[in-house]
Amino acid sequence: MKKIIEILKSISFLGFILILFLIYSRTIFPAKRFENIEAPDLKVYYNSEQLYEMFDKMDTKEIETYKKEIITLDILYPIIYGLLFISLILVLGNKLNIAEKKLNLIIFIPLISIIFDIIENISNFYIISNLPQRIGLASFSGFFTLIKWLSIFISLLIILYYSIMLLLKRLKESSRVQ
Repeated sequence: MKKIIEILKSISFLGFILILFLIYSRTIFPAKRFENIEAPDLKVYYNSEQLYEMFDKMDTKEIETYKKEIITLDILYPIIYGLLFISLILVLGNKLNIAEKKLNLIIFIPLISIIFDIIENISNFYIISNLPQRIGLASFSGFFTLIKWLSIFISLLIILYYSIMLLLKRLKESSRVQ
């Protein structure tokens, strides 16, 4: 585990995962995928009724496209953005001299977003594969999405906070030199 953390907190890994994230976000996984609806995974929360309304608005081609995407492309995306968040937290935290134990706990937040994003995708795949039948799992899918977005938001707040703290630290150090 220690070896993995060392790789994740390296600047070279951060550069690699940032480039991969940008390429993936811009070319492979565009946000606007459907004509008639917003995909459920782009919403912060939805209940089972709203989920089925979204799926009911999809035509057969959109349903097949959505199923293929959430079980292939959208399984990779949370891993990519999650590793980016983890790497940013570790790199910034390391530059701020934050204790390793504390950082190792904090990186569980983006890990939660990876896990719940994948669970959301698998549950939505199962739900849409069983249409027109309504299944109980639909009641939980919005919860998975909410946890995903909350952990993404908290991760971004941590990254923003660490970035501001690092900027202030650098400004303080440069003012001492002058």
